[in-house]
Amino acid sequence: MQRWHSAFKAFCYNPRPFQAGVDFVATHQFTALQHKQFLKFWLGSFTSVGATQLQVMGLGWLVYELSNSSLALGYLGAAAGLPAIVTTLFGGALADQIDKRRLLIVTSALTATLLALLAYLDWAGVVQVWHVIAIAGVISVITGFDWPARQSIFPSLIDRQDMMSAVALTTVIWQATRMIMPAFGGLIIAISDTWLLFTLCSAGFFLMFLILLNLKVAPAVTATQQSTVSQIVEGIRFILNNRNFLILISLSYAVFFFASAYMPLMPAFAEVLNVDGKG
Repeated sequence: MQRWHSAFKAFCYNPRPFQAGVDFVATHQFTALQHKQFLKFWLGSFTSVGATQLQVMGLGWLVYELSNSSLALGYLGAAAGLPAIVTTLFGGALADQIDKRRLLIVTSALTATLLALLAYLDWAGVVQVWHVIAIAGVISVITGFDWPARQSIFPSLIDRQDMMSAVALTTVIWQATRMIMPAFGGLIIAISDTWLLFTLCSAGFFLMFLILLNLKVAPAVTATQQSTVSQIVEGIRFILNNRNFLILISLSYAVFFFASAYMPLMPAFAEVLNVDGKG
């Protein structure tokens, strides 16, 4: 934090503030990659996060293809989003109490298996709308345990001073795949079908599973001996009593509910615009 504060002051008061900021980024932005275990985890995350972006696109397309209903897309969006919001509370508390690597191994394996099942149902031509929504809901529950563990494993892979770098590099993964993978998914659907897309999604999580099996993680000190429910209650109380956290988290949920809500409806927009998967 001290280094960041110093760089921010330099950016504000230096006669050449932009160059000071560029120098800081060039010096510190990639330091986390010097840690071999974090580098392996970071590269592996490209496969699972990329698979997540493909999965969102493919699920919506398949449901709309089967139902031709915007309402069904709404049900899919609810199934894919709401369970994760609830289980994240428990997932965050659980990640403080158990081995995060093992938890991620389990979540990656389960997600890969569910996507492989969906790919088979789609390929066999027996998939139904309720199959897709049910699988999306179960994956959402798993995601609620996966994301907190994924974020909290950083201290076991890097030194404390490289935490800012690790968070920034992880953000790069999400932003890059969010732009690239949906376009890639559209081409896959146009050339082949959604079953191939789900097969690639399953392979992405399976690769992450293999990387986690060989990842060496430093033992983490258990943050607390409190029960999971006690931690959740304490966390909610802390947020309600701290205005800055309350505002930031409220903004995050507002963006999730009102700004990102267009994503599940993209297949319907494709029909309105009279374009196929490639379009």
